[in-house]
This record gives sequence, C-alpha cells and structure tokens, in this order.
Amino acid sequence: MAQNLKNDVKAGRVPMRGVNLGGWLVAEHWMTSASPAWNEVPEHIAKQGEFKTMQHLGHAKGDSQFNQHRDTYITEEDFRDIAKAKMNTVRIPVGYWITGFDNQPGGDPDGWKVYAPGAINYLDRAIREWAPRNDIL
Repeated sequence: MAQNLKNDVKAGRVPMRGVNLGGWLVAEHWMTSASPAWNEVPEHIAKQGEFKTMQHLGHAKGDSQFNQHRDTYITEEDFRDIAKAKMNTVRIPVGYWITGFDNQPGGDPDGWKVYAPGAINYLDRAIREWAPRNDIL
C-alpha cells in the first residue's frame, strides 16, 4: 500500500503530512536528555553531542548506551501512532557517520569511527519494515 501512497502523494491526490523523528539517530542532548545515551556523562560534555560523548565513554560503554537509546527512543509503536494521527511521512535525520566512512575532501577520514556503530541498521528497519507496515513514506 505504501507504493500507492507514494504515487498518490507524488500526483497530488494525497497531501503529505509528516513529523520529524529528530534525536533518534542523531542524538542531541537538548531533546533527549532523559535518554540512556547520556548516563554518567557530565552535562558539559553531553551538550557537545555524540562525538564528545563517545570520546568520553569509549566504545565499550558508549556503544551499549547509544544502542539502548536507539532501541527505545523510536520504535514501531511510534510509527503506528504516527499513522493513527493521520500522518503519512516521517523525516529521519542522520549524520554523515552513519555510512561508516567520510571521503569528502577536507573531511576527517577516521572521525566517523568515534561514533557508536549500527545506526544504519535502525534506519534500514524503519524504511524497509516499520514505514511500509504502517503506510508511511
């Protein structure tokens, strides 16, 4: 049914109504301060974002905390609630590091390695499973 929805939206037969799922795959302390991602992280570090937080925590602890955040901050239940609210699109912000590399001129070729890996798997699940099951683009 999502394919029909996509065609209907593109043709102008159905208005696009959506919501931003910020804070999920790009965790920002100001909007997710209660998240387990920030456990045992001084506020002055957490306010600087994921990069500084992961430098502070290290991968052993940070990967676990950020995956717990990703597992709980947005779930398929949220997609069902979005559909119940008569919305049909979601915007999911992602950071460049989600791909596992940075090959841009002047970029930091190793900077992405600081971040907790695996966010792309959550994005993939949202696009391939949760959105289609709930008629969301």
